[in-house]
Amino acid sequence: MPTVRNERGIALAVAVFAMVVIGALVAGAFYVGRQEQRIGRNTVFMQQALTAAEEGAYMTIANWDPRQHNEVDDHPIDSVTGPDCTVQASGEYCASVRRLDELLFLIESEGFSPQRFARQRVGVLARLRPIELSINAALETQQITTLGGNQKISGVDSEGDWSSDPALCGPPVADLPGIRIKDASTIVTEGNNWEVNGDNPQNNGLGAIEEDPTITGDGLTTFGDADWEVLRSMATMVLAPAELPAIAGGQIRPVGDATTCNTAVTGNWGEPALSTTAVPNNAPFVAGCQNYFPVVYVTGDAQITNARGQGVLIVEGDLYVTGGFEFYGPVIVQGALVTEGGPANDPAHFYGGVIAARVSSGGVDNRLAGNAELYYSSCAITRALQGGAKPWPLQERSWVNMY
Repeated sequence: MPTVRNERGIALAVAVFAMVVIGALVAGAFYVGRQEQRIGRNTVFMQQALTAAEEGAYMTIANWDPRQHNEVDDHPIDSVTGPDCTVQASGEYCASVRRLDELLFLIESEGFSPQRFARQRVGVLARLRPIELSINAALETQQITTLGGNQKISGVDSEGDWSSDPALCGPPVADLPGIRIKDASTIVTEGNNWEVNGDNPQNNGLGAIEEDPTITGDGLTTFGDADWEVLRSMATMVLAPAELPAIAGGQIRPVGDATTCNTAVTGNWGEPALSTTAVPNNAPFVAGCQNYFPVVYVTGDAQITNARGQGVLIVEGDLYVTGGFEFYGPVIVQGALVTEGGPANDPAHFYGGVIAARVSSGGVDNRLAGNAELYYSSCAITRALQGGAKPWPLQERSWVNMY
C-alpha cells in the first residue's frame, strides 16, 4: 500500500523562498538603478565642469587684453598670467595664460560644476596672429608725390625715442629706400630743404628713391591673405571722419595713469613715450598706456593734428596731418598722404612706415611739406603689430582635456 507523505507547511516555505528571491531582485534592481542615477548625475556634473572649463579657455581668447600678455619684456617666455576666476549660475572657471614663445600661448582653464561636485581642466594652444604687413620703405606709393618744405624721409632703420631703452628693439635691419614709388618721374620737388635718406649724400638723397613699376594699388593694400576688408575686421577702434575733429578738440593722446589705461576713450591711441622727458610740449605722460597698441580704422578722410599715439593706423580715404603729430607704427592709407604746417620744434613724426596707396587715379596727390618727418622703423612695426594682435586657437590639436 502507498505511503502517504505529510506535506503540510510546504506552501509557507515556498512563499518565504519566493519573497526572498523577489526581495533580492528588487534590491538588486534598486541598487543598479541607484548606481545608474549616480553615474548619470555625476556625468551631468562632469559635463557642467567641462563646459565651464571650455568657456573659461575661449572667453580668455575672446576677451584677450594685449596689454596683459603680448609684450615679451613684461611677460617673458614661461611666465604665467592669472588665474582669473569667474563664478556664474552655470558653473565656475579659473583660467591662466602661459607664454610658450613670442607668439604661442597655452591657456589652461579649470572648470567646476555649480555645486563644485566635479571639476575638469582643459588646455588650449593659441598663437598670436599679427597682420602680415610688409613695408619696404619709409614711404610706399603709386605716383605723384610732391616733396617740399623741411620734410625728411629716411629708410635708415630708426628707433626714435625708443633708442633710450635697448631692450625694446632688436638689431636694426639693412637700410631701405626712403621712398618706393611706381614711377619716379612723378615726383615733384619744391626748394632744396627736403631730404630723403639724409645719411645718403647722393644728390640730396635722390639716390634713396627706388622706382618699382610693379607697384599697384591692390598690391599696396593686400598683405598675405589679408585684403582691405580683413584689415578692417582686425580693427580694435573704428572711427568715422566726423569723430576726429571732436577727438582733436581734446587731442589724441593717452588717457590713464601710471598703472591703468582707459581704452574706452576713442582719443586714446597709446603712449609712445618712455618717460616724461620724452613727451612733447610737456603733455601728461601716461605709463599705463605704454603697452596699448590699438588698430585704428578711419572710414573716410582723416584730418589729424595735435596727436600722440602708437599702433596701426588705417585710413580708408586721404590722411591730412598738420601741427604736432607723433605716431609709432605702420600707417596704411588708401588715398593720399598730405602733411603741411607744423612748428619746427614740434613736427609731424612718423616712426614705422607709411603706405599711401592712391588706389584711385583721381583725387588728392601725395604732398609732403612743412616739417614732416617719416622714418622707417622695424621696431615700431614689429611692436605695433605684435602689441595689437589677438590670439587664434591652432587649427589642429589645439584643445586637450587635461583631467
